[in-house]
Amino acid sequence: MYFKLLLFFFCNFFLYGFSANKTENKKKSSRQFVGLINYISGDYAEAVQSGKVKNEQEYLEMKDFIDSAIEIFQNLKFDAANSQKQLKIKANLDSLKKSILNKSKIEKVRYFCELILADTLDLTKISYFPSFTPTFLNGKKKYQTYCQSCHGLLGNGDGPLAREMEPPPRNFHAAEFVEHSSPFKTFNTLKTGIAGTAMTSFDGILSDRDMWDISFYTQSLPFDKSFGKVQSKANHTILKAFSISDLSKNSNHELRQKIYLKSQDEQLELSDEHILSVITQLRLVDSFNLDTVLTEKKLDIKGSIADLKMSIDTVEEALFSLKNKEEQLDSLKPLLLDAYLEGFEKVETHLRLYSPNLVVEIEGLFLQVRADLRYNKKDRLEKNLKILKTKLNEAFVVLSQPKDLDYSKNWIFSEFFAAFTIILREGLEAILVIAALLSIVSTMGIVHARIWIHLGWIFALLAGFLTYYFFILILNISGYAREALEAFSTAIAVIILFYTSFWLLNEAERQSWSSYLKKQASKAVDKKSLWFLFFLSFISVYREAAETVLFYNGLIATASNPYMILIGFLSGLIFVLTLGWCILKFNMRLPLKSFFYTTSCLMFILSIILAGKATFEFIEGGFLSYTPLFDLHSISFLGFYPCLETLFAQVFLIMLATTLVLFFKFNQIKLKISSLI
Repeated sequence: MYFKLLLFFFCNFFLYGFSANKTENKKKSSRQFVGLINYISGDYAEAVQSGKVKNEQEYLEMKDFIDSAIEIFQNLKFDAANSQKQLKIKANLDSLKKSILNKSKIEKVRYFCELILADTLDLTKISYFPSFTPTFLNGKKKYQTYCQSCHGLLGNGDGPLAREMEPPPRNFHAAEFVEHSSPFKTFNTLKTGIAGTAMTSFDGILSDRDMWDISFYTQSLPFDKSFGKVQSKANHTILKAFSISDLSKNSNHELRQKIYLKSQDEQLELSDEHILSVITQLRLVDSFNLDTVLTEKKLDIKGSIADLKMSIDTVEEALFSLKNKEEQLDSLKPLLLDAYLEGFEKVETHLRLYSPNLVVEIEGLFLQVRADLRYNKKDRLEKNLKILKTKLNEAFVVLSQPKDLDYSKNWIFSEFFAAFTIILREGLEAILVIAALLSIVSTMGIVHARIWIHLGWIFALLAGFLTYYFFILILNISGYAREALEAFSTAIAVIILFYTSFWLLNEAERQSWSSYLKKQASKAVDKKSLWFLFFLSFISVYREAAETVLFYNGLIATASNPYMILIGFLSGLIFVLTLGWCILKFNMRLPLKSFFYTTSCLMFILSIILAGKATFEFIEGGFLSYTPLFDLHSISFLGFYPCLETLFAQVFLIMLATTLVLFFKFNQIKLKISSLI
């Protein structure tokens, strides 16, 4: 039975996860489109020169790629709010095709490619830089494993398999590649592959991290390490002007232009040699050195800013649609869900460290605009969307300028407090259940069952870490699927806790305790209660484990003092374990009947709290609507959210519990009357 329940949970999660991946499929097609435009921009010079075909095969590829790009773009579905940008891209695609057919100059072709790429990245929200520090050694290792056989040890396109390939592998030292490639273009090529060539997609073979590392590593190959060591005040000043997003998106040609403009702003005289020195330093060293590239203290804040920008842009898109379209307001719901789940929710952990009140305000506004949508309150919706946009912009400012907090005593203490409260918030419910289970088996004399409870939470911790690593880091599942995972696991915990609480209540009414406990101890294994204990222990801890890892990962990424996080975590863990030990000892000292009543009440209260949380998670994921009732703040650790849906779930459980209690009492009275007769 428990296996079937677990299977049902994972089936539901996967079905919803796959149905929610329409956005990912759209991004994949968008990346293919971007890859084709990049390829045209990079290889057109090999096909056409001085208005004549230089290489017939390359020229046929150019014509084939532009036709494929136009076809992919026509199949991409965008909101009507972006119709002007779509028309602009379409017009530029037509101009690009005409330029290719007319064998125009490379400058003209690249001009249209750059216009198309800029608008496409803005329209599709494709991330064009990594949310972590690229690693040189891992990039080199993965390159040697997956790329060297074709591209050669040094990237000259002379690997042992190169002779058999037509067209030949890319030479990373070729002047065109060195000047006009970028890590983002290489990453996109690794993601999608190039049709008609030996360059296949590595998506699913390599993680995004590995592909970014390879992309930055290949960009460093053409540069001489010794040349990057030319140091000057001018170099240092210019280097500080570039972030990882600049280095990822821009080609060396574009970097050269930006360096020149920056030197003019700073009134610095830079020779060509100095400019080359700066580019060399950026490509060889600073791309892999967080502290020398970013103006922000931590790269994950930069990643958060990108997610937050996506959320702001999506809310703006919803506002535009509201003002300029006559469609039903329900059509805005997917936009607002994307803005929350794929944008703001990824930022929430970081933002909470700097401004927890702002997080509460923004979350409340997201829920409120969804309620406005449901009840077709257009004027109120527009007003709340404007307020939401303002608050998101405030969050953008907070995350863009966190430096004032980094080294203050208050900030260091807040890191300790954040680490302490995460383990307290996420671990408290789990430790209460584990302590209650341990006290139950000890009281009933089934001491050997303790190992099953311990195995349950140990496996849950391992499963939580694996869930985080596999689903979030490797598969990079959508915000919808993450919310589904959390909601379904919490709902299962509610059902099991509710059932256990009334099983305990039923046992509390027994009269002959000594004979009953002996009987239970002897039949524990036969009744599969050990598996039940294992499953309840597992699900109680698992539902919190992956989220806890996610929170600590975000906290560590933005920490100015990681030791304070470690101290906060250990302090919180000791507090939670001590609390569990106290509950265990207290329960063991209670009379048997009082013990069962107390434990039953504890599990019932936990099931009510989790019922509120599970329902709210379903609301956040878009499974349920949101109907606000009171102008009150949520109290998440008590499972209180002032809306109809969460209160209905909790009231339903309370009514069901009342009915069951009355039923038990009625049966008791009936048995007493029958015994008197």
